[in-house]
Amino acid sequence: MKVVGLETCHCTQDELKNQIGETFEELLVTTKKQTKGRGQRGKSWFQFDDSLAISFTLKPCDEVTLTPIKVGVLVAQYLAHKNKKITLKWPNDIFYEGRKCGGIICEYISKEIVIVGLGVNLYQSSFQKFDTPHSFLNEVIDARELYQFILNSNIKSEVIRDNFIDLCNHLGKEVIIDANSNFEKGLFIGIGDHGEALIGTSAGVKKFYSASLRLSN
Repeated sequence: MKVVGLETCHCTQDELKNQIGETFEELLVTTKKQTKGRGQRGKSWFQFDDSLAISFTLKPCDEVTLTPIKVGVLVAQYLAHKNKKITLKWPNDIFYEGRKCGGIICEYISKEIVIVGLGVNLYQSSFQKFDTPHSFLNEVIDARELYQFILNSNIKSEVIRDNFIDLCNHLGKEVIIDANSNFEKGLFIGIGDHGEALIGTSAGVKKFYSASLRLSN
């Protein structure tokens, strides 16, 4: 495993892209301060002081769109060993004590390589006002140890899906799906074989592969 530790950088995802070759290699980039972090769908990601901001290489799942679901499940399992009960929101948000504390972004480079960005709020040393309330783990996370835990996992696709359902904080609730400004309201009833959201509507079950989600209330 190669680890690149930076005091500051624009974005760990971009730094990792500069490090990777054509074949898979275990690479981890960490930083204490990220100035232009980004999340899913091009949104910016604000990094609180003393929080986790990392990117790493990973081999994608056989069903590649399950990869961010897999990472969320494994982060929850890792933190369970630290007595932190994590829940997940489709497709890539990490919640603690009912509020968002982290997010995942996956960028697919090739059939063998996906780069995963992971941000987790650890401590609140500054107070910022956001539209979405945030929570903080108040826990030290060793980035190398977490990455090794994810690398060592042999979790199967069907187990990923089952575990996500166990961890999902909006299962059976009415949600609003935003797919490129096309909005759909319905009940979140689970995920499909590819990690897609299954939404029960008056017109039947609809599938969404790439979208954002929020509770309707």
